Amino acid sequence: MSSPVLEVRLRKKLPGFTLDVAWDMADDLVCLLGFSGSGKSMTLQMLAGLIRPDTGHIRLRDKVYCDTERGIHLPPQKRPFGYVFQDLALFPHMTVARNILYGKAAMTQREKEDRCRELMDRFGLQGLASRYPHEISGGQKQRVALARALLRKPDLLLLDEPFSALDRPLRLSMRRFLLEIRESFPLPILMVTHDMDEAAELSSRIIVYEGGRISQTGHPEAIRKKPASLTVARLVA
Repeated sequence: MSSPVLEVRLRKKLPGFTLDVAWDMADDLVCLLGFSGSGKSMTLQMLAGLIRPDTGHIRLRDKVYCDTERGIHLPPQKRPFGYVFQDLALFPHMTVARNILYGKAAMTQREKEDRCRELMDRFGLQGLASRYPHEISGGQKQRVALARALLRKPDLLLLDEPFSALDRPLRLSMRRFLLEIRESFPLPILMVTHDMDEAAELSSRIIVYEGGRISQTGHPEAIRKKPASLTVARLVA
């Protein structure tokens, strides 16, 4: 693996569940794979600063965003990360353009508007600026959410099962679109999924979560050929 750009060490104890993970990733697209309740989404929320770990640290390149030993825990607005939630979290009372512009960015209003138009053109959202979320398709909603996350030119993109609610043809289309985004916006992407086919198509490295721990990491084919546990075998079947 290339030199890591993101280093993650996290521990969080909740009633009946403990997350305890440590992993690194390079400047790549990596998938966190696991069944529901394994701690994948909690990890993203900690990376984004929405949940504070009991112990651990988060370092992206040379910047530390969390280090419990040193008392460092930057709030979400101080973390230059784009985040697409599983339910997309689009505001129903805002137009497509206003939803995208809501993405926090250290830019002037004019720069944000120019950036919004650029992203809408790239993402095939021309002519939809004044539409509302209920007036556009599922795939278009996904593109709006991705555009909002990329408005601020983030250093890391976090995706929490962004395609899980789509039907299969649209899900396959959005996978291809995400690969195009990766080529156009060269930044590390961490994606949560419970779909092995999706993880294998999109990433060259998978981190498998099981009960709040990491049970296996590696290339998709290596994990398919030699799963480390019965749970992993069920995931890749």
